[in-house]
Amino acid sequence: MAPLHRALIGLILTTFYLTIPVTSLNVLKSSKCAVECGERTNTLASDLVCPDSSFNTSADGLTMKNCLLCLSTGTTYISDEQSDTWSFLFNQKYTLQTCLFDRSPDTSLSGCEDNCLPLRSIFKNLWYKTNHTDKTYDYCSDVFTQYAGDCASCLRAKSGSVILGNFMDTMDSACETKPDVSKGEIVTLRRSLFDATVASPSASASASARVTKTGTSTATATGGGGDEEGDGSLG
Repeated sequence: MAPLHRALIGLILTTFYLTIPVTSLNVLKSSKCAVECGERTNTLASDLVCPDSSFNTSADGLTMKNCLLCLSTGTTYISDEQSDTWSFLFNQKYTLQTCLFDRSPDTSLSGCEDNCLPLRSIFKNLWYKTNHTDKTYDYCSDVFTQYAGDCASCLRAKSGSVILGNFMDTMDSACETKPDVSKGEIVTLRRSLFDATVASPSASASASARVTKTGTSTATATGGGGDEEGDGSLG
């Protein structure tokens, strides 16, 4: 093959690979989920998708889906600010913040303003501070526990935002049981995280109100592993 021909092919291949979108989400480098989450250790708003369908049809959505499914059973723990559970909740929190309160127009929020807007200040609060990072359950205020269930029920009662409702419900479940991640406990999922079946408001509210026991497994504590809030990393 002529040198010029080889050089041209190399340039084409380089351009192709550089234009492939790469999604990476917040995860510890030492986590078993590092590959599924993209191995960049931080999350950008541009990585996030909102509609239910996007979690099965887009590269960004599939990365989030695979990442969260892995993190949901992850037990890597370094500290209250560095664990698989922290990353699991953070990626859902940042998705909810982006889809409900940051992007315009807020189609995901439409019809659920009364139920979800009281939570806006909680979700707009950055978990990465100048001098510290919020601990796993710092978001679990009285306001959050008061409104999260109704917000989740409303989101799950309309097509297109069911998975966002599942994320809200999972964060609510974590507040209710506060699993001890240092002992390998994990967050109980009241419903399959990516079940996009539209639920009636009454059925969804009933499911959110149930008290369930936190699942546990043996922890493996190993060394550490965006645009706005996501522009921080776990070491």
